[in-house]
Amino acid sequence: MNDIFQAVLAIFLCVLAFFIIQHIKRKIMLPLKCGSGVTISIVIEASGSAPCLESTLRCAELLQDNCLKATYIIINDDGLDDEPRRIAELFVAKNPLSELRRTEATGDRLCRQKNSTFE
Repeated sequence: MNDIFQAVLAIFLCVLAFFIIQHIKRKIMLPLKCGSGVTISIVIEASGSAPCLESTLRCAELLQDNCLKATYIIINDDGLDDEPRRIAELFVAKNPLSELRRTEATGDRLCRQKNSTFE
């Protein structure tokens, strides 16, 4: 009987530790509380295969959900491949506070690359 009690107690403590860690993680990752009249814009620069685009969009959406929907998300398509562009388009279609901008034709990418060598 004592072994069963210890096993149940160990499981309970593991579950409790999991929830405490999740709570602390949310507090650390999302310390921001937005009020009325405050708007936050997130600009995501994406080009090529953009392997982290989907997870970056999920993080931005998490911030948006915890910031009273005041966060505006702008995705700059600086020459995305087909698959990440489709991911960005689907995100923009389901999220009314987001926008997909194509910047490849303006040469912004080339200017940023040249300027970054002088910084």
